[in-house]
Amino acid sequence: MGKTFEKIRLCSVGKLQDADKIPQWVRANGGDYTKNVDSRTTHLVTTKEAYKQNVEVVKEAKSLKNVKIVSFDWLEDSLLSKTRRPLKEAPYLWSNLLSERKTNEATAQSPAVSKSPQKIWDPFLPTPKKGTKGAKGTNRGRVYQEPDNGDLWKATIVRPCNPPRQREKYQLAIMQSFAKQPSYSTYAKYSRVGTSKVHLLLPAQKNLSAAMKAFAEFFKEKTGKEWESRADKKMPLPKCNDAGEPLPAHEGWYAMEIYENIFTDYLKSYQDPCGPTQVDVQDTVNPVPEQPASDSATKNLDGPSEGLSEGHVLLESLILMEFGPSTTNKPEEKINTAEEPSEVVADRGS
Repeated sequence: MGKTFEKIRLCSVGKLQDADKIPQWVRANGGDYTKNVDSRTTHLVTTKEAYKQNVEVVKEAKSLKNVKIVSFDWLEDSLLSKTRRPLKEAPYLWSNLLSERKTNEATAQSPAVSKSPQKIWDPFLPTPKKGTKGAKGTNRGRVYQEPDNGDLWKATIVRPCNPPRQREKYQLAIMQSFAKQPSYSTYAKYSRVGTSKVHLLLPAQKNLSAAMKAFAEFFKEKTGKEWESRADKKMPLPKCNDAGEPLPAHEGWYAMEIYENIFTDYLKSYQDPCGPTQVDVQDTVNPVPEQPASDSATKNLDGPSEGLSEGHVLLESLILMEFGPSTTNKPEEKINTAEEPSEVVADRGS
């Protein structure tokens, strides 16, 4: 072995990596290792904790002035270098390392002089009416709707806060632009009492599959469920910590809010008993007189229709209670306008 460390007299203190091997390494390269600091010591290898706590050995090394107090990295880098010669100590001195960290922390905490970031559009705010102040540029797209089944790619997921009387929620949506060749972007908005923030999960691009993937991944991350299984009413396994223990409700999964609109669902499923209406161009010029409605057509107005769900039957019943049954099939009451017999008039006169 060489004697690259022949001018080094080193001491170490603190919980260092491979502390028991340090004396062997130094001596194998021609240096001298001591357990205590003295006037001939050139280097003290120590930890940040020992240096900041100013333990007795560190205090003694500081008082001697000529001792360079360095980190373990100085010794390791020197021995692993091509020449195995001692490297310059300045980058490894604890006095320099700690002062640099303080400077970096102060720079990170000070406000940077730069342009303010562009504000993210909030697609979950109600669109103001045209002509009102601030309405321009607020409506940049609509929620994407699948053309085959009409499903909207939007969701609201919630979970209780701590305290449980409050709750926090995310609104999630894929927005489609109004362009002929639309672009798609994915947004999520977090809100609770006193705060809200919009997150742009995926910037606008032509790739619809990428927007769907970002949407589905965020939904699963927060709810523990696949987007395709959102309506199966099955609860996911409890969310657990690293130890496998279930987390409290305010740290667990979010649950999806499901809004069921019976009226709009009824309108979608309702079929006209007379069949689809066809408009003839000639009829608009020479209108055909209206034909009396058939019994099958009026049946739906007099009572609930068959083949509908309980919600639809309930809705029809409410409509009948509000507006009453149809009078289409009821015979009109004849009003007797004939003059009363003269005998009756005479009796009244007497």
